Formats: sequence, C-alpha cells, structure tokens
Amino acid sequence: MRTLIKEQEAETSRLTNILSPLKLDVMNLPEELKKLVEVISLANQQACELEETTDISFKLNDVTENQTRALQRLQNLEKVQESLHQMSLADNLEQITRKKETEFLSKKIGEYAGHVRHLERKLEAVDYTPDIGHGSLKKRSKELSLAIEKLSQLRSKLDVYSDLTPDLNLAKIQVQNAKDELMQLESLITDNISNINSN
Repeated sequence: MRTLIKEQEAETSRLTNILSPLKLDVMNLPEELKKLVEVISLANQQACELEETTDISFKLNDVTENQTRALQRLQNLEKVQESLHQMSLADNLEQITRKKETEFLSKKIGEYAGHVRHLERKLEAVDYTPDIGHGSLKKRSKELSLAIEKLSQLRSKLDVYSDLTPDLNLAKIQVQNAKDELMQLESLITDNISNINSN
C-alpha cells in the first residue's frame, strides 16, 4: 500500500515537472486533465486513509492478540486461585478433623484416668495388696485343699481309733497322737483362713 502511494506521489511530481516548463498550471488545464488530477488527488487521499486504516487494523490486531493473551493469563491465574482455595479448604477441614480427634482422645484419656483412680481407691478400701492377687489366692487355695484332705484322712483314722480293742493304754496314746496331729492341721487351716481374711 505504501508503495502505491509513493508511486502516485512520484507520478504527481512528474506531471508537475512536465507542466511547469510549459507554463501550465493545474487550474488552467483542460477539463479532462483537471478531472484526471482530481482523480489522482482523490486516489492519493484515499490511499492515505487506507494506509491509516491498515495501520489501525494492524494495531487492532495487536491489541486483540494482547487482549487474548491477557485473558488467557487471567484464566490461568483464576485456575491457580481456585486450586489454592480448594487446598486451603482441604487443609482447614483436615485441621478441624485433627482438632476434633485430639479433643476426643483427650476426653477419653481423662475418663480412663478417672476410672483408674476410682479402681485404685476401691482397692485401697479393701486393703488390697499384691500378695492377695489371683496367683497368690490360687496357691493358698491349693494349700488349703491339701490341708482339708489331710484332715479328712485323719478324721477317718480317728474314727477307726474310736473302735479300738480293750488295750486301753495303747489306744489312748494312739488317740492322743491323732488328736494332736488333728489340732495342728486345724490350726494350720485356721491360720490360712485368717491370712486370707486379713488381706
């Protein structure tokens, strides 16, 4: 487009150079030549306007491209912002969940600690000591069962001695020995029962 304008300007200058030596002015030219000059002038004017329009079009294209790039950047920034917002919401939700779990666990720890203290007080109230634990009681129960079994055997012997023969002196000695042994076992059983009750 600029080349065409330059060519028209060059043509106008050439015609002016040709007419000037002939003492011809553009205003004194025949009607056809005047029209031709007007057409050339109008063409020059339109060419300038077209060039300006073309420049504006190019600038408009640049503006449009810049606008498109700016919109794309804006959309990308909006996506990043939304992603950060979602991450922030997720973090907040996780923090709330952890806080609730921590509060729940702290409450349970307090409840269990109170329960343990309550049980400790109950054990103190019954004078609990480790020697009356399950294992110790089981052992003492076994010892008591053995003593009761021996006592039963001695009672059987004593029943036999009560039907002794007329040898009274020997029978008395045997009976007394059996009674002494029986008393020892009864004393042992009584001591075991007393120990269990005292604990």
